[in-house]
Amino acid sequence: MNSPAPSSAPSFVSVENLPRIARPNQNRSVAEFAAEAGEAMRAQRQWFNHHGEVALISKGYRGEIHRPLELASIGPRAAITALEHFIRPGRLIRNRRTGFEEFAPRTLDHACTAKLLKSPEFINRLPKLRRILDMPVPIVNDGVLIFPKRGYDEHFQTYCDPDAPEPQSVPLNKALPVLDEVHTDFHWQHDHNRVHALARLITPYCRGLMGWEAEVPLCVFTGAVGKDYLASLTEMIYQGAFTHYYASDMRSAIGASLRAGHRRKHVTDHCKRSAVRALAEAVTSRDYRFKDRGHDVVLPMEVELSVSADFSAIDSSRTMQLIRLIQIRGTGEWFNSRKFKYPNLRERVRDNRAQVLGAIKSLVDHWIEKGSPAGPSTLAGFPEWSHVVGGVMHVNGMGDPCVPLGDN
Repeated sequence: MNSPAPSSAPSFVSVENLPRIARPNQNRSVAEFAAEAGEAMRAQRQWFNHHGEVALISKGYRGEIHRPLELASIGPRAAITALEHFIRPGRLIRNRRTGFEEFAPRTLDHACTAKLLKSPEFINRLPKLRRILDMPVPIVNDGVLIFPKRGYDEHFQTYCDPDAPEPQSVPLNKALPVLDEVHTDFHWQHDHNRVHALARLITPYCRGLMGWEAEVPLCVFTGAVGKDYLASLTEMIYQGAFTHYYASDMRSAIGASLRAGHRRKHVTDHCKRSAVRALAEAVTSRDYRFKDRGHDVVLPMEVELSVSADFSAIDSSRTMQLIRLIQIRGTGEWFNSRKFKYPNLRERVRDNRAQVLGAIKSLVDHWIEKGSPAGPSTLAGFPEWSHVVGGVMHVNGMGDPCVPLGDN
């Protein structure tokens, strides 16, 4: 996780109205102090227990106008003052005149705060948070279709971006034309590349339907020009921003994304063969193991991975089973001489997120109304994805994303 100051600082509350919590002393253990502080912080729903660590909701990707949410860790130095937005630490001092103990406010010191942030008594009392959501996506719960609440949802242990756009109502017969507009001006080497691009576009909306633990294929973009631009459109739709990653250590980079609660990770062009291999291995892991400051960490693998790479960087046929190739034809000279329908397509997609999301929702709703049938074929290693995404696309006449490109 990153370590910025929390972006969602609470509105000012008079210190007189904050819970008073006595610091540890010779008569009061750290565990007692941590338990009482944890109970106070639980009610605030600002700090969370993310797989056994204290995490805050923050805005990521500095420099972007529309910044998606991510998880941020907090160190003792920053936590000293941050805690005082929620609790009033102090100590009990006996009044010699009255004989009664009185509360005297006193700021926490570095050592006490460091112990608090690592204390199980504190962490286990914080609201549990499993994942961040860019927008409310459908989830099947005991056979019933439910959407998580915006903000923190205690039942699903999710935090959904409160500023996410509400999907517009898009008629079913208008849904596919809306998605075609997202991919306008791209020239596919083969029409089935467009099918794979559409599959990637609707996959994030279907994660709750296929199960959070379901494995999702690695999406590899290849071609002369436009790879990263095409890859950016899915992120613009779901989170309103796109960032390239230039990872020297791919395993650690994936681990960092898991810690930060990212839903997607795209690795930009010039990706080496070893990095592609690491990405391909990650998509087959339901639990991902990596090193963090010398310690082994295991987190559920929920990041949807994609990469822009030259065809020569793609490994063996074993890896090819994990990859959905999207190729764009054309040389740089040809590309630069073209006139585009939307010269700034990325911004147009971002400004029309609600409409695009409404189109995707319309297609998924139609699939559910038809009884949620499975897709016509299965991509080896990805049965849940094949059932849901393949089913949605087949029912709506969008093609079969599980057919390998080599079969065309």
